[in-house]
Amino acid sequence: MRVAFVYHEMEALGIEHLSGYLKENGHIAKLIFDPQLFEDSVYIKSSFNQKVSFRKELFKQVYEFKPDLLAFSVLSTNYAWAKRFAGQLKEEFNIPIVFGGIHPTLAPEEVIKNDFVDYIIRGEGEEALLDLVENLHVSDKLSSIPNLGLKLDGKVVLNDLRPVRMNLDEFPFPDKDLFYDEAPYLMDHYAVITSRGCPYACTFCCNDSLRKIHAAGSKYVRRRSPDNVIRELERAKHQYKIKDVIFDDSTFTYDRKWLKEFSSLYKEKINLNCFAWVHPTEIDEEIVEYLKTMRCRSVEMGVESLNPQIREKWLHRYYSNDQVRDALKLLKKNNISCTVDNIVGLPEEKKSDLEYMVEFYNETRPEKIYIFEYRGFPNTKLTSLLQKDHKDSCHPNKDMVPFTLFMSGSKLIKKITILVLLIHIFPKSVIRVLLKHRIYRFFPSVNAYNLLEIIPFFVTIFKNIFRKNKLWFVLRGTRYRYLYYIKKKIFKKR
Repeated sequence: MRVAFVYHEMEALGIEHLSGYLKENGHIAKLIFDPQLFEDSVYIKSSFNQKVSFRKELFKQVYEFKPDLLAFSVLSTNYAWAKRFAGQLKEEFNIPIVFGGIHPTLAPEEVIKNDFVDYIIRGEGEEALLDLVENLHVSDKLSSIPNLGLKLDGKVVLNDLRPVRMNLDEFPFPDKDLFYDEAPYLMDHYAVITSRGCPYACTFCCNDSLRKIHAAGSKYVRRRSPDNVIRELERAKHQYKIKDVIFDDSTFTYDRKWLKEFSSLYKEKINLNCFAWVHPTEIDEEIVEYLKTMRCRSVEMGVESLNPQIREKWLHRYYSNDQVRDALKLLKKNNISCTVDNIVGLPEEKKSDLEYMVEFYNETRPEKIYIFEYRGFPNTKLTSLLQKDHKDSCHPNKDMVPFTLFMSGSKLIKKITILVLLIHIFPKSVIRVLLKHRIYRFFPSVNAYNLLEIIPFFVTIFKNIFRKNKLWFVLRGTRYRYLYYIKKKIFKKR
């Protein structure tokens, strides 16, 4: 059978694992990749998008490949894009379409009711997708495939979920060629995931909901063996000549026994610069020593809120601001740069909380500071709590999920975001004056997200002229695609 995976903007490790599993079992897979220029998560300019759209080329690819199934991996953040594109493909080709991923898992009834969606897959998809592909034209078997959702006689049927696979080493390595053939600029920075699930239960995150859906308790968090991951990376070094490694686990450092063994193997057999996601409670001398052994040059850490009461009550994240401060200090001491993530617009948040965030980061000076306005994702614990308490102001927009909550302070948030950006440029004394006298009140109320990307990038590049350890992570592949696909459009190459 021939399966066309449809995705956009960036590399999707989940799709690569699905494709690897299908190919191991004798099926053929191809990627239909929408570069989505000027209508993505960073740059939105419809007039430019129309000039560099690849929609005609993508339709031609589908026509020439003649797939038996179109498979979309759907997040809540790309649900609107997936609906538009899937509807167009269904109208043009009338090929069966399956939606899998986080959004169909957490909002299955909403997704399956779309006329152009024939099937959904909930939870981990390798085995369910293989069963669907091999029984696509045997309708009486579809209603018994675990994890599958479908419509029978006008009614929605959601089959039970199968137990999650405990031994992740049993799965084949991901099919990286699926994305590399379409977007070769991704090849330098090799993305890998060593685990599934997350040991934490943050209310705003899908991992807490997924753990409950699978009813697997603490066993839902599973990890590949160090040897298995190293073998994948050895293959990547040989086959793709990779330059760096991105560990895309929800948190890479949660298991220090595993990390101790892995870091030693990594140094011996891979020894490339790497990036990882970390948690504030996991950063200590021992963990940092393992990261240094691995030549980890940069990490990203979710701080989320610097108000301890909000952080614990609403987000269920339990650590002190001193722990965050100590983590940043320890990482900087060991020449590991740190990007911090923050959620603003949370319930009970005050102006003083936003000002303290500026004060805190002006003091600690992370390499990069991300600020995200809170968005409620379906069937997560925090969204459920807020919908219950704020019924009038909190409801999903069916055409654009996730919906945004608590937007009354959005002008203030935009001004504060600009002030945070200035931390990358001005000395501490200047930021203190701007904050003390609240000069930020006179800043324009504009969406500074583009500047959030551009300013730290150029500042980092400038600083790295005088450093030996260049921070490669600021040039993630999602930025390269603009140059690659605009050039492709100009020279009309496929």
